[in-house]
Amino acid sequence: ALTSHTSWAYASADVSNVSMTGASGGSGGNSGGGGSSGGGGTTGAWTSADIGSPQLAGSTSPYQDGLAMTAGGSDIWGASDQFRFAYQQMSGDGSIIALVRGLSAADAWTKAGVMIRQSLSANSPHAFMLVSGTQGAAFQRRTAAGGATVHTQGPSTGAPFWVRLQRSGSTITGSYSWDGVNWATLGSDTMSMSGTVYVGFALTSHSAKASTGYFTNVSISGHSGGGSG
Repeated sequence: ALTSHTSWAYASADVSNVSMTGASGGSGGNSGGGGSSGGGGTTGAWTSADIGSPQLAGSTSPYQDGLAMTAGGSDIWGASDQFRFAYQQMSGDGSIIALVRGLSAADAWTKAGVMIRQSLSANSPHAFMLVSGTQGAAFQRRTAAGGATVHTQGPSTGAPFWVRLQRSGSTITGSYSWDGVNWATLGSDTMSMSGTVYVGFALTSHSAKASTGYFTNVSISGHSGGGSG
């Protein structure tokens, strides 16, 4: 997922070293094919779309063995979001891990991380494990459609930084790591999500200027699923 956190400026993100296990929406491995822009499209195994009708249309294109994302949008926060989302569908228990390798942040609250989301609606329940421009890491979530966003502050750090979300039944847990091996739990919450969910990458610039994030060493595990939100 990707959001610029501004009404008119773009943000961008790169996703690489992708491996998939059991997630639906395309085969795993390296991304390929053409890019997508505007409302949405497909790039390799990933589908991408602008969420919440940001003023600036985003785009997604292949980057090395992953994705490059450009986005507008105001934020992923409050009762409704605006951002760019690159995702696959997943049903049942599962997880997503990524190394936010680098973040060129336009704002202190530029956010880059991994997301699990019930639907593609702007006010959808979701969980977001992120690292920010200068405000450290955080586990943020909206537990019910249109509800407030809940924030759990993590360590004062920047990229590179490993982030992980795990879904087990109705519980989603956000964790972080300095090395991709040893993990610390930041928080968990009961989420009003059922059936097939959307799992992928999120970035918000939180500025009138563009931001760029780099996501590598990505892995998704879970059960295949179908349908749309």
